[in-house]
Amino acid sequence: NNLGEVDVSANTKLTWLNCSHNNLAELDITAITGLTEMNDFTNLKCGAQIYELTLKLTESQEAMWNSKWKDAPVQSDNFGVTLKVIK
Repeated sequence: NNLGEVDVSANTKLTWLNCSHNNLAELDITAITGLTEMNDFTNLKCGAQIYELTLKLTESQEAMWNSKWKDAPVQSDNFGVTLKVIK
């Protein structure tokens, strides 16, 4: 159960299954460009369990991320996904 690597570049939206609503949710990351690495989706589960998406960001990219998503927790039940930023 691995969705594989996702190519993330400028003007890209990540789309995945939102199990809680049985539909697709989109995460617009157009403010983050030049991502150095996109790890596989892990912990691919539904119901009470969640997806986990890991982004590796530079400090400037992390600043853009924090600016864009400052009003949302890193773990976002809105998307049914855990977003984890690593350095």
